[in-house]
Amino acid sequence: MKLRFYDFILDTDRQTLFHSKTEIEITKINYQVLLFFVQHQNQVVTKDQLIDHVWQDKMVTENSIDQSLSKIRKSLAKYDDRVIIKTVFGKGLEFTAPVEKIDKSSTDIHS
Repeated sequence: MKLRFYDFILDTDRQTLFHSKTEIEITKINYQVLLFFVQHQNQVVTKDQLIDHVWQDKMVTENSIDQSLSKIRKSLAKYDDRVIIKTVFGKGLEFTAPVEKIDKSSTDIHS
């Protein structure tokens, strides 16, 4: 499945992120964090939810989560200056970009 937000494509089959036709380097864990946000578009996500879903039974510090979020935001900001993951003070984080599933038959999407 491919998910589009703005000019980004998140390819869930290949676990890759593209901007237009450029593949963006992203670690496996950062990909999982971004995918969780995309799947929970316009919902406030807490760090505990990220830990439960992405890191599962692994020990993780709040600093590790902050570093992951920082790297994702920087990767996205290289290509788009809009705030895509915003901080909701005292509550968590929210993925605000519109998301659409891409039909595999679409001709403008990477194969």
